Amino acid sequence: MFKLVLRRQAHYLAGSSAARIFPNASWKHLSPNFFLPEKERDDSHCLELMSICRGNEPGLTKDHGHAWVRLIEPSGAVYSVGFYPDESTNVEPDEVPGLRMPGMLLSPDKYEKHYQKGWNCRSVRYSISESCFNKAKLSIETMQANRLNGSLAFDLCEFNCVNFVINVAATCGVTVKAGTSLSQLADDIYFSGRLQSLASVCSNNLPRPVSINVQHAARKIRSIFFNVALALFGGFATLSDQWSKSAAGESQHFTVDKLEPVFSSGKQIFYKHVTFYHVREFRKWQLGINQQRQLIHPHQLNSLDQEEQPNTKRELNA
Repeated sequence: MFKLVLRRQAHYLAGSSAARIFPNASWKHLSPNFFLPEKERDDSHCLELMSICRGNEPGLTKDHGHAWVRLIEPSGAVYSVGFYPDESTNVEPDEVPGLRMPGMLLSPDKYEKHYQKGWNCRSVRYSISESCFNKAKLSIETMQANRLNGSLAFDLCEFNCVNFVINVAATCGVTVKAGTSLSQLADDIYFSGRLQSLASVCSNNLPRPVSINVQHAARKIRSIFFNVALALFGGFATLSDQWSKSAAGESQHFTVDKLEPVFSSGKQIFYKHVTFYHVREFRKWQLGINQQRQLIHPHQLNSLDQEEQPNTKRELNA
């Protein structure tokens, strides 16, 4: 059930005590979580982009799915990391989709245990240079440092697990396309894209200038309705509470004061574009990559200080 949140501060949602505190959320430096079997290793450093869901594909209101990353050394050592809302707050993002709240980075990702146990899994692996590997690792550790100083934000639409994967992949020169809109996602899930097809047919029967204006107006209206919904359910608010474990194992509460809300003013509802990153779209991208490339050679990416473009790639579809 959605919770109407119109205040600037949403601390009243968190309660007075910690909920679940993950011990694997308080690390400072990444370290290997496990080793791949020798037959699954590559001769180079690798970046692997992972996704998982219980059903055939992620849904809108349930089984959202999840995405995370693996950094893999030639030895088979795996650094597994995923991004989540901080569960110590006891706030469910589904109920307040516009709320900005503390995030957490789990290493290893908690879905690793489900990866080979009958769930619907998919991965894309890239061979990368050691320089890229180190840059990706550093970018994740920098995000974790931001969490520890109270400035790592999570929200359901923009700053979520898929956005985390996109950002880490970008440090290695990989462009991941996983943005959508609420209307497109709902059409895809509930109508198999038929509404979009119908709209295209209607648009094609109009004179081109009229068609362009109609499409622009439709996108604008959808965007405003989406923003209004986000604004009503936390879009102007931030959650400032977070808990962690002390060295003695006790729960410690501290206040997060560096998060910014989705909307800083009412005017932004009418012009700000809020991208909706979703696991369903990410998995479409993964599938498209796997269909376009033969599973032959790793995708050799140069470090970011070189301006050469990669030539070949291998995608592993788990």
